[in-house]
Amino acid sequence: MTIIPYKYLKWTFYTAILLLIYYMQFTTGLMPELIGIRPLPVIPFVICVAMYEGEVYGGVFGIIAGLLWDFSANRVLGFNAIVLMILGIAVGLIITYLMQNNIYSAMILCGSSIFAIELFDWFFYYLLWGYDKPIYVFFRYYILIMIYTSAFIPGFHYFFKWIKPQIKEGSQDNSIN
Repeated sequence: MTIIPYKYLKWTFYTAILLLIYYMQFTTGLMPELIGIRPLPVIPFVICVAMYEGEVYGGVFGIIAGLLWDFSANRVLGFNAIVLMILGIAVGLIITYLMQNNIYSAMILCGSSIFAIELFDWFFYYLLWGYDKPIYVFFRYYILIMIYTSAFIPGFHYFFKWIKPQIKEGSQDNSIN
């Protein structure tokens, strides 16, 4: 009997969670709306993957999550994929070489990633098209989306902090009892 290596189970599990979060993010009624605003929990999920699994997997999950987002959000295909890939790689490298992996770094890195993505979105999809009241829209909608999305950071951080040792411990025993 062939035993499936833990790394395949781990990445299947992470992918299933990403798909669940994606489904919740883009299905009306599954995420509570505050003042007509829904959060974007895919962003902190990808950043936490990068923090705990490194720049390669952060980039891969950034591409996957970004493409799913682009398909659902009626945006230019690849825009969010490229931005999330770059942020996933950057965060993975920052955690590897510059910062410790703790809740404070998670808040800083996820918060700045959320800000960067929403700023790019506002600039490329609102400001450049010449819509009315761009500053009002930025502070009325985009800032609130950033704040609401930031509420997911501690949950994802502590989830990955808890799950990573659990998966490694399970990987050491490859026998069937």
